Amino acid sequence: MPLAIVSLYLAVLIISILSNLYVLSLFLIFVGPVLVLFFIALLSNEIQDVIPERQISPLPSEKYPKDLSAMYQHKYPHNPKGALEFHISRKIKEGKTREQAIEELKKKVNS
Repeated sequence: MPLAIVSLYLAVLIISILSNLYVLSLFLIFVGPVLVLFFIALLSNEIQDVIPERQISPLPSEKYPKDLSAMYQHKYPHNPKGALEFHISRKIKEGKTREQAIEELKKKVNS
C-alpha cells in the first residue's frame, strides 16, 4: 500500500513537470511530503490510543527489603527490579552471596 502511494505520487509529480504544470509540481514537491507525514502522525496517534501503556509493577516486597525497594523505585523508575538485580549480580560476581549482596546494598542506601 505505501509503495503504491509513493508510486502514484511520483507519477503525478513527473507528469506535472513534463506538462509544464509548475504550480502543481511545486505543490507536490513542498506540500505533498508534509501531508504524508501529517497523515502518518494521525495514524500513529490512533494506534497509540489502541495500545495500552505498559504499567511498571513495583518490586516484590517479600524478596527485597522495603528501604532498598523504595530507593530503587525512586532512583530507577523505568526498571527498578532490573537495576537492583543487576547490582546484586555484580556483587555476586565479586564473590558474595545473594544475601550478603542485598545487605551491602541496603547499607549503601542507609548511609
